[in-house]
Amino acid sequence: MTDISGIARTLAQFEHTGSFQIVRHGVCGAKGVCPGTCSQVYVTTIFPNDPGQVVTYRYFNIPGYCTCKVQA
Repeated sequence: MTDISGIARTLAQFEHTGSFQIVRHGVCGAKGVCPGTCSQVYVTTIFPNDPGQVVTYRYFNIPGYCTCKVQA
């Protein structure tokens, strides 16, 4: 994944402890019943990265959900 600085990072997976990173996300699909404009909303989250080294944490922008904006 690419962090907020635009650098590609590898998320750490701690297989020996059974700890894995779960990334929940939502992406805008078809407009559906939205009478306005669909907009992708990103959520900033933090994950450990650099497996096999000292664990550091980085911020990532992840597509969180889609919103419908209607002009009044």
